[in-house]
Amino acid sequence: MTPTTSGRRSEVRGRNRAAAIVIAQGHLLLVKRNRRGKGEYYVFPGGGVETGETSVSAARRELREETGLTGNAVRPVFTSRTLSGGRQEYFLIRVPFLPVALPRGAEENQPGRIALRGETKPVWIPFRTVGKLRIYPPEIRRHIRRALRRGFPRTVVDLGVIGFRERRKSK
Repeated sequence: MTPTTSGRRSEVRGRNRAAAIVIAQGHLLLVKRNRRGKGEYYVFPGGGVETGETSVSAARRELREETGLTGNAVRPVFTSRTLSGGRQEYFLIRVPFLPVALPRGAEENQPGRIALRGETKPVWIPFRTVGKLRIYPPEIRRHIRRALRRGFPRTVVDLGVIGFRERRKSK
């Protein structure tokens, strides 16, 4: 993501992204966001893949930056393409334990970050309540719910082209 002159962030054309799916003791790790105009929603810890970095390394780095946790990648489980033509990969990542309190990652403590991007906070969500949350991108919700009930797929599932905008319901 790069800042624009308005202070808002826009997706870099074709930028690849990686995200961490972390489960522990019946809970799913998400990052709770609250932004003006969007309200409260949840995302997986993740972000852009830097030059020379692998997707799995980016997922582990973003997990550390956004939540303060470190973990080991188990395997890739989902892949998709973004609206801008980039690739998004989701990795199942194991953490050694379920921390009672999650530290904020270094990235979340940068001066001015809350003013620019709104409030963010890593949270453990019980599996039974995941279906009630507003998770972005919205296309991944049903896949996550199914995986939490039946187990994560052994092979990578291609979700097609997905974006971070919710579809408007037809009236």
